[in-house]
Amino acid sequence: MRNKGVVVVLGILITLLCLYYLSFTFVSRGVQQDAVNYATDQQGALNLSKKQRYLDSVWSLPVYNLFGLEYTYKEVKENELSQGLDLQGGMHLVLEVSPLDIVRGLSGNNQDPAFIAALQTARERYKTSNANFADLFYAAFKEANPDRTLASMFVSTANRGRVNLGDSDETVVKFLKEEIERAFDRSFTILKTRIDKFGTSQPNIQRLQGSGRIQVEIPGADNPQRVRKLLSGVARLEFWDVVEYDDPQLQQSLMAVNQMLLKEQTAARAQGTTAEKTTTKVSTEAKTDTTQSALEAQLAKAASDTTGNTLDSLRNLTVSPLFALSNPGIPFLYAVKDTAEINRLLKREDVRAMIPRTIGFFWDVKPEPDITPGVDDLRLNFINLGRSGKPLLSGEVINDARLDYDQFARPAVSMTMNATGSRVWAKVTATAASKSPQGRIAIVLDNYVYTAPTVQGEIPNGNSQITGNFDVEEAKDLANVLKAGSLPAPTRIVEEAYIGPSLGQMAQNQGLISSAAGLILVVIFMVIYYAKGGFIANLALLFNIFFILGILAQLNAALTLPGIAGIVLTMGMAVDANVLIYERIREELRHGKKLREAIKLGYQRAFSAIFDSNLTTFLTGMFLYIFGLGPLKGFAIVLMIGIGTSFFSAVYISRVIIEWMVRKGDEAKLTFETGISWTVPKDMVIDFISLRKRAYIFSSVVILIGFILIALQGLNLGVDFKGGRSFVVAFSQPVEATQLKSSLSGGFENAGTEVKNYGGNNVMKVTTSYLVEDESEAADEKVKSALIKGLESTTGKKYTENDRQLDDQHFTIPSTSKVGATIADDIKSSAFTAGGLSILSIFLYILIRFRKWQFSTGAIVALVHDMLFTFSAFAIARVVGFPLEIDQVFVAAILTIIGYSINDTVIIFDRIREYMKQGTSHERNYIFNSAITSTLSRTIVTSSTVLIVVIVLLFFGGETLRGFSFAMVVGVIIGTYSSIFIASPLVIDLDPKGSAHIKA
Repeated sequence: MRNKGVVVVLGILITLLCLYYLSFTFVSRGVQQDAVNYATDQQGALNLSKKQRYLDSVWSLPVYNLFGLEYTYKEVKENELSQGLDLQGGMHLVLEVSPLDIVRGLSGNNQDPAFIAALQTARERYKTSNANFADLFYAAFKEANPDRTLASMFVSTANRGRVNLGDSDETVVKFLKEEIERAFDRSFTILKTRIDKFGTSQPNIQRLQGSGRIQVEIPGADNPQRVRKLLSGVARLEFWDVVEYDDPQLQQSLMAVNQMLLKEQTAARAQGTTAEKTTTKVSTEAKTDTTQSALEAQLAKAASDTTGNTLDSLRNLTVSPLFALSNPGIPFLYAVKDTAEINRLLKREDVRAMIPRTIGFFWDVKPEPDITPGVDDLRLNFINLGRSGKPLLSGEVINDARLDYDQFARPAVSMTMNATGSRVWAKVTATAASKSPQGRIAIVLDNYVYTAPTVQGEIPNGNSQITGNFDVEEAKDLANVLKAGSLPAPTRIVEEAYIGPSLGQMAQNQGLISSAAGLILVVIFMVIYYAKGGFIANLALLFNIFFILGILAQLNAALTLPGIAGIVLTMGMAVDANVLIYERIREELRHGKKLREAIKLGYQRAFSAIFDSNLTTFLTGMFLYIFGLGPLKGFAIVLMIGIGTSFFSAVYISRVIIEWMVRKGDEAKLTFETGISWTVPKDMVIDFISLRKRAYIFSSVVILIGFILIALQGLNLGVDFKGGRSFVVAFSQPVEATQLKSSLSGGFENAGTEVKNYGGNNVMKVTTSYLVEDESEAADEKVKSALIKGLESTTGKKYTENDRQLDDQHFTIPSTSKVGATIADDIKSSAFTAGGLSILSIFLYILIRFRKWQFSTGAIVALVHDMLFTFSAFAIARVVGFPLEIDQVFVAAILTIIGYSINDTVIIFDRIREYMKQGTSHERNYIFNSAITSTLSRTIVTSSTVLIVVIVLLFFGGETLRGFSFAMVVGVIIGTYSSIFIASPLVIDLDPKGSAHIKA
């Protein structure tokens, strides 16, 4: 084997990298277990809020020391292999920025009938088009008003200098596109800030490029109503007068608060023995409780003082947490972990009573950089509420804000106001500038201070430049924030999924069980069939799984339930390369070759088939990742990584191990056959080609029956493809699905409703199209209320939001999901695109590799056959009482079937090509039959291993993967069948002139 040293070094490097990244996962799990232990009471009840407080408290503290390098919990979380929401619970949302409202706002809410009609037409077209909304609006406007200019709709004082009456339509359309894009960026900035302040570890927000949508994932979110309110609320931009820290009234108030808090704590700690026992108990239970402040640590030390100087120690304490937690050099600058304690103190009624009602407080939105090494510090700002409690100005007065540069070429923000705002702004800035020292004005969005610049003079015309220690991105963000008030970018939730912690834990268990069962069965099968060679293949398989997990961690990808399905599926497909190699080695041994030579030829001759089959499967995974949405991406990532790592481990790592064993002198012990594999017939040729017409008839009949059933009853589409809302409802006792459906129909106004068992007869999945076109929060609540009312009247049980209260008197809804009509259309479109491009790319690749269109056509017809057969199987299963939804995970199954089926087909085609190159004068039917028969052992073994794991998924993978697993069972069987009876015979039927003799 050439370059063996490179393979060994590369294998060691990948292993070390995987160990490095996976170590963060183990540390993170340990910290989370500590949090669980800390938040669990003596009765075993877990306090989720207390757990989250513990995790927040260690967020910036070192928790991992690796060879002298210390990593904070935040850094550990950034490098760990995270879990998807379906495995840990949480909330997933997709929000859409409304371009219609942006265009309407830019026009100053123009009431021209032509303008309004064009907006409505553009909105309807936008639902089914991928075109830019501005282009659709322009087309609709010009269709009805060919003689009017677009500029006439947007000329206003707010757009002065940006749109002029003489501007061409192209200029105005460009302006609209830029403003829509800026509104999108603005919404993203605002939502990101809100999510970061939500109070959960590792929230995720990302823009879905080209769609005008923003995806949000919040792990551990247990209050969906709060999340919806947080994300869909209108942004509030305000300008407030800053109260400086040296203000006498403020200082006097804070010192009074400090004295009151000190008296409280001194009295509490001076209780002596009681306090000592309490402190010792807390110290024992929580070990090093990182939520203790510096002051609390001093108090704990004083309370446990054994020298008799307890009272003296207490007397030496002169500051309360309000000052003790502050940065020693900068007043009112606190570590992020301490802000919750400061908020708690300042919101106390007795504390508020000591602070004048005219003074309020807001935190900075971002930590101060590099003040305290390793600690994120936030500044507390005091502001003047005035007698009215209203801000100096609000965001509605801002016309425009943009990135600019000051006289020193440093990033700044330029801001312009309307006439009303300019007049007020002149007075406000004149007052602030007249103070000594000059006053500051805080720019506040959603109760967080983005900047508080010093006012250096009166600004009479409303044109201001804000300077500061900004970089370009920060200046852009501030400009976006300032425009949030002048041009709101309303967002609506078009897709939503909530998974409760109990359902997430169940999914975890199902994923672990299915993975372990699939691995064990594949390992046993390989040893039984290939003896010691099976052990080597299993070792390569373990390397493969280890590499997949390690690379996922390196890529910061989340492991989801479909991702686990991809790993389990990879277990079956990973041994395919070893099976191909071992079958080749066995052939060479039967031809009289020595073991060393047989191993060398086996790896050489199997390589092209392994490479071709892996590349075609990789192409399907690539298109699934590019065009797939939601869970499809997680599955596609695992599939692509699995293909790459299985190729490396099977082709290279296994060969290094085998050749090492041969060099060591273990040739006699190294075998690739057992008593079972000896029983498989060899050196025989089965006439598969003569059976092709029967196969054509059989397939046509089954597909015809399936599509007749589809025409009569339709496909059982999930909400992913038809839109709507679905709820998983859990009871403590079995319930009847048909009874629930009839009782819910009235509440849902006879809209389409489906109720079915979801993994058990005490758990139901309710799907309805009621109010499917209304994506508002009010509609969500109306549908859920109708569901709860119907269930309560039918079952006599009461609804509870707490999963742990599930008993004979209550039911819960541990999971909900919503898919808007536009999202459903996009999902269908992306599914067709991914499938179509996969088939096209496979056709072109096979055409290039085999240089005959008959091979490409035969392969593609077989793939289409497999897809149609799977659809038919779903329709037939529905008739016989086994209904399965067609959803996004089903799309993943279809594309995986394409990859698996083409894998089989390419291997047979590769053997056909090899036999044709040998220059044999046999009839072509005989060549094809010989090629199919010679690969039959590999086909059976590979199909068996994949079938084992997908059957495990079918029974143990849970309801979420039920449709995927069933489709894969059908696909593996039919894919094997079509490779033998459809693809190869079609090559002959499409090339009748070549049916005589083939020579090299």
